[in-house]
Amino acid sequence: MKKIIAVLVMGVIIGIYCLSLRNAGQEKKVVSTSASVAEKLQTITQELEESYPSTPKEVVEKHNELMRIGYSSDIKDEEFTAYAEALRMLYTKRLQEVNPIETQVSGLIAERLENEDKPLIMINSEIMDVTIIKDSDDSQNDSAGVVVKHGTNKGNITKEYSLVKEDGMWKIQSWETQKSEEDSTQSQTTSNNE
Repeated sequence: MKKIIAVLVMGVIIGIYCLSLRNAGQEKKVVSTSASVAEKLQTITQELEESYPSTPKEVVEKHNELMRIGYSSDIKDEEFTAYAEALRMLYTKRLQEVNPIETQVSGLIAERLENEDKPLIMINSEIMDVTIIKDSDDSQNDSAGVVVKHGTNKGNITKEYSLVKEDGMWKIQSWETQKSEEDSTQSQTTSNNE
């Protein structure tokens, strides 16, 4: 009888030990994921400071890279300020003025809370078209349009980014979400059913 009790006690101790090891591993994963987001943002910020993109396509590619970080399940609310600061390095001064960083961060957090049951996750981005309009008199007045299809867990989102040269660097001045074929078909079906 004593042997059976001893075996049972040892089994319980081993079980508790195994569970504690498994839980300790999960805690480490959370810490390393958070650190990786911060490291990615720091790396991108450093790249932008040292070697700013020279073409509209490169600017939007860097923006897409940041979007994949911002619209991932890994980013935490406290990392949105660093995320917004990195994004703003790609924006015109005017866009930064009309959209203060505090407003941008609170909007990002509100968007996350709004979609808490099924967060928007950016899976990939594909540049569909790049158009550069040159001003023959002054290259500082050049402008560009870049169309991007963002693949998300909720479907594709197509955006057209408008860029201008500011202090010799291409900067995003605005963007517009284009209606997808799915949206057009759905709205047409809805209007036909009313």
